[in-house]
Amino acid sequence: MPSGWNRIILHDNWEYEEFQSKVDETKDLVEKILEKYPEARDNDPLLYFLVLWMKHRNLMVKLAKAILMMEKEKVKVPSKEFVEILYNKIFENMTSPETVTRCRRIIQHDEGKYRPSKHVELERAKREEIWRSYSVTRDRY
Repeated sequence: MPSGWNRIILHDNWEYEEFQSKVDETKDLVEKILEKYPEARDNDPLLYFLVLWMKHRNLMVKLAKAILMMEKEKVKVPSKEFVEILYNKIFENMTSPETVTRCRRIIQHDEGKYRPSKHVELERAKREEIWRSYSVTRDRY
């Protein structure tokens, strides 16, 4: 189990409340985006980009500068130190794609708001069934 999870499992109120607050903030933002940008209802990468842009614009600008610096220096593979700095200064503070898609699923599936197009809804249902079948057959072996 990852370190830190034991505090949530042990119901450390501060840790749980901080987590819940971040998720609620993200869910509110996702809902606003789905309302304002209907094309994001069918497109998780676009939805994620809009969340990052609206919530983490400064971090995205830093990331773009880092990428441009790498290109200017003709760096093909970044050093371990560079990757650690990127992660610690930028990625660690950004909302994860998983959190954004979970919030979208809650809004669209559980709450029935800002539904995707029928085509995308059918494709997502097919993928969900494939995953469900995979997990059932995998558990047998």
